[in-house]
Amino acid sequence: MRRIATLLATCLLALSISAAEKAKWTLMCYSAADNDLEAPMMDDLREMAAAGASADVKIIVLAKRSPKSKPAEQYSDKGLVNLPNWTSAKLLQVEKDKLVELQDWGNANSGSPETLKKFILTTAQQCPAERYALIMSDHGASWPGACSDESSNHSMLTTADIRSVLAETTKTTGTFEFIGFDACLMGSLEVASMLAPFGRFFVASEELEPGVGWNYTPVLAALHKNPAMTGADLGRQIVDCYKQFFDTHAEEHVRRAGMGVTLGVIALEKIPALEQSLKSFAQSCAAALEKHGRKGWLAVAKARAEAERYGGQNAEIFVVDIAHFASLLKKSGIQELAAPADSVEKAVQAAVLHKIKGKARPHANGLSIFFPANPALLDLKPPLRYSDFPIVAATDWAPMLKTFCALADGDDARPDIGEAECEDHTIEAGTSVELDVQLNNVDDIEESYFILTRKVGDSHIVMGQIGIEPDEEGRLQDSWDGEWFTVEDGEKKLVCPVTGFEEVDDEEDTYFVEVPVQVLSDGEEEWLNARMYFYIDFNNDDITGEFVYAFRDGRCGPREVELSAGDKVRPMYVKIDAKGESTLVASDDDDDIIAIDDPDEVLVKSEKVEKGKYVVGFLVKDYAGNTDTALTEVEVQ
Repeated sequence: MRRIATLLATCLLALSISAAEKAKWTLMCYSAADNDLEAPMMDDLREMAAAGASADVKIIVLAKRSPKSKPAEQYSDKGLVNLPNWTSAKLLQVEKDKLVELQDWGNANSGSPETLKKFILTTAQQCPAERYALIMSDHGASWPGACSDESSNHSMLTTADIRSVLAETTKTTGTFEFIGFDACLMGSLEVASMLAPFGRFFVASEELEPGVGWNYTPVLAALHKNPAMTGADLGRQIVDCYKQFFDTHAEEHVRRAGMGVTLGVIALEKIPALEQSLKSFAQSCAAALEKHGRKGWLAVAKARAEAERYGGQNAEIFVVDIAHFASLLKKSGIQELAAPADSVEKAVQAAVLHKIKGKARPHANGLSIFFPANPALLDLKPPLRYSDFPIVAATDWAPMLKTFCALADGDDARPDIGEAECEDHTIEAGTSVELDVQLNNVDDIEESYFILTRKVGDSHIVMGQIGIEPDEEGRLQDSWDGEWFTVEDGEKKLVCPVTGFEEVDDEEDTYFVEVPVQVLSDGEEEWLNARMYFYIDFNNDDITGEFVYAFRDGRCGPREVELSAGDKVRPMYVKIDAKGESTLVASDDDDDIIAIDDPDEVLVKSEKVEKGKYVVGFLVKDYAGNTDTALTEVEVQ
C-alpha cells in the first residue's frame, strides 16, 4: 500500500509540474511560404519577433521557404531576424527579436497533411498550453483549400486534408480555442463547417487579402498584456488590428486598399444551427425552382447576380455573401422563400461575432458560399469535387446547385435585343452621338453595357465597357463624346479596357474599377496576367482614378501583385475574331507599355481617343450567361 501511495504521489507531483509548466497560450503558425507569397510572409515572422513571446504566450512557427529569390516582392533570399536565409522547412520558436531553430525538416511538403499533422503534434508536445491557436498562412482558394507548396508540384492542403488532420490531432490537443486563415477567400461556410467540430472560434476573410496579411505585432502585444483572452477576444484583436493597419498606414494606396478588405470572427459552435437553416433554405429554393419554373429560377438567379461576390472575375471562384444572397431572395416575391431566407440571415448574424468590411464591400456579413452557374464547376477539382463535398451535400446545398446549374446550362437562347439606333455617326469637337436600343424580356437581363470597340482587319478589339441600366420601357440609352478611359503615369497615356465597376458604399458616383493588364516585374522575362483596381470619384470635373492594388490568378491561387519602380504594365483587350471567338491580347510595342516609376502615379483618366472609326453600342448578358450585342460604327474627327 505504501508503494502504491508513493507511486500515486509521484504521479500527482508530475501532473502538477506539467500543469504548472503549461503556457496560457501556444500559437501554432503554419507558414507555407514556398511560393510567390514568401516575401510578405517572412515580414509576418518579423512582426511576430518584434512582439516576442512570454511565459504565458508561446509561438511556434513552421516556415517553409522557397529556393527562388526573384521577383523581390514575391520571393526572398534574405536572412530573417537573427537567422541566415534558408530554403527548407524549419521549426522555429519565436522570442523577442529572435527566432530559435528547433528542428530542420528539410524539403517537407507544406501542402501535405502529414506535414501539418507532424507540426501540430510536435508543437503540442514541445509547448503544452491551456489554449491552442492554429494559424495557417498562405494562399487560400475558399472551399478547395489552402497552403500550396511550389517545390512539391504546387501541392495544396484540401479542406478534406485539413479536416482529417484536425480529427486526429485534436485527440491530443483537445479542441482548438482558435483557428485562423491569414489567406484569401477562406471565410466561407464550407470552411467553417469543416472546422466546427475541432475549434471554438474562427477568423478568415471572405474577400481576397492584400499581400501584407494580418498585423501581428499589436495583436501579440495585446495577448501578452492579457493572456486570459478567449479565442473570441483574440479574434477581435486580429480583426481590429487588421483594419487599423489600413486605416492609419502612411501610404495612400495602402489606405485605399482597405476599402476592399473583409475579416470576421465566427463562433464555430453556431455553425450547426446555420447548417440546419441552410438545409431548409436550400430545400425551399429547390422546391421553388420546380414549382415556379422560369419565375422561380429567375428569382434565385437575380439574387445570386446581385449578391456581393468575392475573388474578382475568376469564374472558378464564384463565391457570394450568403446572408446578402438570402436577404435579396427574401424580397423576391416568392412567399415561401421569405421565412427560410430570414432564418439563414439570422443564423449568420448569430455565428459572426465581429467583422470589418471596407467601403467597397458593403454587404460582407462574414461568411461566403460557393454559387456557380456552370455545372462543370461542381466537379472541377477531383478528387475533391464540390458535388461530393460532405458538408454541402448534408445541407442539400449541392443538390440545389445541381438543379440551378442544370436549368442555366439548358438555356442557350440569346437575349432579345433590337438594332442600335444612332442618328449621327460623326463626333466632332464638342459634340457627341446618341445611341439607344430596345430590349425585350428585360427581366431576363443580368448585365448591360455600353461598349467601345475598334475594327482591326477581320477582328474587333474591345476597348472597354461601362455598365448601364435600361429605362422603364426597356430601352438602353447612352451618349459618347469620343472620350474613353486611359491608364497613364504622367508621361504616357494608353486607352485602357475598364471591365468592371463596383460602387463604393455611402458615396454616390464613386467606384472601384477593374482594368485587365499584364505585368512584367523588374528583372523578369515573363509577362503575367493581372487585374489593376482604381478608385474613381465621378463627382469631380477631372475624372481621375487612383491606383489601389493589383491581383493576379496563379497556380497557387489569387495573390496581390506589389508594383514597384522598374516594373512594366500593358493593358489587355478582348479580341473577337471573324468567327466570334474571343481571346485576351496585349501589344508588345514599346509605345503601348508603361514603365512604372512610382505606383501611386499610375492613374486612370478620361481622355479623347485617337481620330478614326470605332464600333460602339451595347452588350447584354442574361442570367444564363448568354450574350448579344447591338453595334454601330461612328467616326471621331
